[in-house]
Amino acid sequence: MKLFFLVFLLFEMKNYSFTRLNDFCLIDKDIFYTPYSNTIIIKNISKISSLELVNNSCTKKITSLNRFIISNQNLLKTKNELKSLLDYNLNKLTNSEPYIALLHINGFQIEQETIFNFSNRPKQVNLIIGYSDFKFYFNNNLVKSCSQLVNFTTSSFMNQLSYSVLKIERSLNTLKLCPLIFENTFINVLSVSYFFETFYLKKNLNFESIDSTIGNNLNISIKRLDLSHVFNLNLNENLMNKYIFKELNTLIIAGDINSIQIDIFKHFTKLKYLVFDGQNFRNLIHKTGIDWIKSLNYNLTKINRHNYSLIYENEEKIIYINLKYVFFDYTFNYYDNDLIPLYNVNKTFPDEDFCLYIKFPFDQIVHLAISEHEYGKADDPYVSCTAFWLTYRLNMYFLYTDSIQNSKNNFESLKKQSGIYDSIKKCEFEKRLSLCEFKEKQNINLEKTPAFIESYSYFIMEIFDFVLIPFACFIGLVLNSLAILIVEKSRFKKDDKKYILFYYIKIYSISNCLICLILCFRLLYDWPFTYRTGK
Repeated sequence: MKLFFLVFLLFEMKNYSFTRLNDFCLIDKDIFYTPYSNTIIIKNISKISSLELVNNSCTKKITSLNRFIISNQNLLKTKNELKSLLDYNLNKLTNSEPYIALLHINGFQIEQETIFNFSNRPKQVNLIIGYSDFKFYFNNNLVKSCSQLVNFTTSSFMNQLSYSVLKIERSLNTLKLCPLIFENTFINVLSVSYFFETFYLKKNLNFESIDSTIGNNLNISIKRLDLSHVFNLNLNENLMNKYIFKELNTLIIAGDINSIQIDIFKHFTKLKYLVFDGQNFRNLIHKTGIDWIKSLNYNLTKINRHNYSLIYENEEKIIYINLKYVFFDYTFNYYDNDLIPLYNVNKTFPDEDFCLYIKFPFDQIVHLAISEHEYGKADDPYVSCTAFWLTYRLNMYFLYTDSIQNSKNNFESLKKQSGIYDSIKKCEFEKRLSLCEFKEKQNINLEKTPAFIESYSYFIMEIFDFVLIPFACFIGLVLNSLAILIVEKSRFKKDDKKYILFYYIKIYSISNCLICLILCFRLLYDWPFTYRTGK
């Protein structure tokens, strides 16, 4: 029965392979086109500059093309190659921003640029770096320190193009990057995913410290930073380099944060929006407190938290901390859109946590906003007093702006209609504030969050894939090899019935050995602590 299943499986794999092969056509050696996703796949980057699509029989019927994959490169040199993808021959086929994916790359080459024209780069593109080793080399030597890059302008894929989105996925390591690598970089959205700081796996993004005379002249513009699938993230100056992210406007973090440096946001004067994962925010506050929030607008003259006219005059200085309960790429694995998230606003801000937020820096015009549509206000009309304490001033401010922008609306009448005063009276904030002076710190057992579930599910899968399965394969190879040896040494004649039985045992054991070997060799591709190029 198992032998029949193996034959059937091989037959299905053969049919699947033929089906997939039919989805490709050959443009040139190591260059393919797949109409299924309308994508050019390039395995030899040196041929890009001579690539001709218009007169090629494989692609002559294409009217729109904007997706390219460059894969399986040992050390990627991109000075002319990426720009070639945006040359006239390709541009006249492209109607929107190109998507370029760099997959299974073992490192990136840095070159010396004598004259760099920051304003003369091609139009913005979307670039994805996946399953690669995010390390940089100069003169074929790994860049371990900024001392290797001083006294000249660097050139790499980081600054040869300007990016709408630059996404780095499953490509991090523990090596500190030199900020000079990002010199003259323009990125609208930098998205980095899969940060791990655990005993079994470390994948993070850290930058080397540099002198201010160098850092202030790097000419870097990154408007938004997205960090997703993070576990035990330490948000400090090693990650949030003040020279690389000095133009940062928005910071989004989805996952588990272990610590936040207290003064980390003092350097980011243009930061206006911080978005956190609502399902992990309570754990964060219990671990770090709220002192790091006070570093936002720290140099601003204190403003009365109830003086909404003065706040309105300083509207451009308001900083919003927004909580989202559904990050599509992060929480989609745990529930569908029609299911309620594991956490909602009341689990994030229970009344027992009220005293943690009594010194929230409202007078620095920092406001907490909760994406109510994410958890469904209709399904959960009650909002805890802790959540209301943190949000009612922002609601009042919105009512005030509404009254300013619409002369028909009176601020006082809007406040009465909103029911805010009734909720303030019901929560008895003055009594709660006085009780906080006598409340002792308690050890609270926090619920497990999706980030915790994701991390430990990943760990268990790795144990199965890289410990239990190899161990079982090793035992299987030993036992089946012994069975083959015993059968070989048996002395049955071919016309003996026992010979036929032993013959099938031998075939069965050989098949099992082959299966075990295939599973073991699979580890060379799936091993998570290295990077693979397919070579």
